[in-house]
Amino acid sequence: MDSYCRPDRPRPENACRDALLFALRRELRSLEINAEAEGRYANGARADVRLSVGGSMNIPIEINRSCHKEWFSAIRTQLIERYTHDPDAHGYGIYLVFWFGRTKYCQPLPASGRLPATPADLKPDLLTHLSDDERRRIAVCVIDVSAPED
Repeated sequence: MDSYCRPDRPRPENACRDALLFALRRELRSLEINAEAEGRYANGARADVRLSVGGSMNIPIEINRSCHKEWFSAIRTQLIERYTHDPDAHGYGIYLVFWFGRTKYCQPLPASGRLPATPADLKPDLLTHLSDDERRRIAVCVIDVSAPED
């Protein structure tokens, strides 16, 4: 925290996830969608969030902050390789990134060698690494939680 009690570094991933779930749960319930943190999947894997739809479909959500060391690779190494293969996921999943801006904490650089300038630039960068079939089954969401410009 700085001298005005403002955060001076990105919030932890679980705190971001919990705040998002708190904000969404009422809307999701009205759609008969259950959302749980740390949802279990095949082979003992646990996704950050598990959306359960009607008991026959469970969508994993893998969450990363834009300052996580694997923020560009986790879409494949975690979401696709560990969670979407669960029979109840049917190959579908959501990759969500909390965008904290272009800060010193956003490391390492993606394969392109440059940080995206805006949250809108991040989504296409992530999608370029997916096959056509993966793009049909994997949704990418970027939520801008960066500090407002002064």
